[in-house]
Amino acid sequence: MVSSKHRHSKDKLYLLPSELALTQAPVRSNRPSELVPLDSCFLTLNPFSNPFCTINGHIFDYDKIKEFITLYGKNPINSLPLSLDDLFPLHFTKDENGFFQCPLSLKRFTSNSHIVTVKPSGYVYSYNTLKEVAKKEIDGFMHDPITGVKFGKNDIITIQDPHNTTLRTISNFKHINSYFKPKSTQSTESNTKTTNTKSTHSLTTDNTTQSVTSESTETKHGLLEEHLKIFKNDKSTDINRPKHELFTTGSQAASFTSTATTPSYKVEYRDKTVFEVRLPLYDYVKKNKQKAYVKLVTTDGDLNLLLHTDRVPVTCDSFLQHCEDKYYDGCEFFRSVSDFMIQTGDPTNTGLGGESAFYTRAKRANLAEKVPKYLRDEFDNTLYHVGTGVLSMANKGKHTNGSQFFITFTTCSHLDNVHTVFGKVVGGLEILRKWNTLKVDDEERPLNPPKILQTIIYSNPFEDAKVSISKELEEKKLQEKKRVLNSNTKWLLNPQDNTNKKYKSNKIGYLINK
Repeated sequence: MVSSKHRHSKDKLYLLPSELALTQAPVRSNRPSELVPLDSCFLTLNPFSNPFCTINGHIFDYDKIKEFITLYGKNPINSLPLSLDDLFPLHFTKDENGFFQCPLSLKRFTSNSHIVTVKPSGYVYSYNTLKEVAKKEIDGFMHDPITGVKFGKNDIITIQDPHNTTLRTISNFKHINSYFKPKSTQSTESNTKTTNTKSTHSLTTDNTTQSVTSESTETKHGLLEEHLKIFKNDKSTDINRPKHELFTTGSQAASFTSTATTPSYKVEYRDKTVFEVRLPLYDYVKKNKQKAYVKLVTTDGDLNLLLHTDRVPVTCDSFLQHCEDKYYDGCEFFRSVSDFMIQTGDPTNTGLGGESAFYTRAKRANLAEKVPKYLRDEFDNTLYHVGTGVLSMANKGKHTNGSQFFITFTTCSHLDNVHTVFGKVVGGLEILRKWNTLKVDDEERPLNPPKILQTIIYSNPFEDAKVSISKELEEKKLQEKKRVLNSNTKWLLNPQDNTNKKYKSNKIGYLINK
């Protein structure tokens, strides 16, 4: 029999702090949505582009705070006097994914990071790393790890402290509280001032002040939402963008598992991306095997191009959009290799620029959607680099197709399944033979480079598909209406017509033909 001598050895006659906390009422704390994000301006609550900081750790976008100081001459956070000379620029370091990080430890900044900046240099560091790297010298000063500038203890300014969130709490900002101060609190405060002069009403004043404080704390929760109504985000959204049939925004699941997100009680389908919106057009063009025709007007003559829109629709669509936007006008053929190819499509004429038309249009429209700058590769088993005049996309690696393209002078089988073939030259081959003998420098740049003067679109099947699909939808709606009107079951639409008619018969099925 097993001894039970130590059976109760782990029993304790006290409660741990964690166990006691479970029995107490929950402590109210700031939600993440009530704190200013690290990459946002304290004035507009939108991501900054040119951050400047005060000695109190308030970060502003320079253009926004300059306008505010010019009008009011004070700090919008604490209402203290502030001038442009009191601001100094901040220098954030980003990793390869675009997130802020410490330049010394290369650790990504999170909401739990203790972040500071050195005023003389403006560089932003992790406090723990800076404390280890920047040691005090004999004269009592420290040196900035990057610039080597001397600084003292008072020059270290806290930007984010996870143990003290008062600095970044939105509800403490003066410019927000003064604008969104509820009218009811102003009236009750005036009542309390009058009642304070009378000793007989001292009890009522205590009650009113308590109600005022409770009302003010309740209104602080909606400050962020009200603030965003005035300082709207610069990113615009397409209201007419159709919703996806399968994929949701995930807001319902996120609000169910996290208290930091706004509660959502219904399934919200996400908007379709710019590529998903055009998928029906691509399917229509593929089904009907339609091609596109474009003319390149160059300084040496015209090139007629045929585009394989039914084979590689996304690449051809981007090329056609660039032609519509006159993106290629003025582009030089900046690289030419004899018996190989000639390359163009870079507006900077350096070989380093260029982007997809989807990214260019999204940037111009200032959409909130993150459209990739480069297109993915599109390979078709019927398109190869065979012969003269093959149009293919230039890239700098896998899935990096922008706007640059090249035209072959001969067969280049080693480029198959590496570069996307999207068309061919069907007119102007004598110009290509002339370009094959161009004189170039040591960097393969023509001494007298040809230039694209204009792009003319003769046939764009995607625009034709858009019109055809809209007509088909209208025809389907009309046919559906006709089918309903011509239906034999009219009593479903007008059931009251037959309510007063009474048929009496003993024959089975006597109501079928009535």
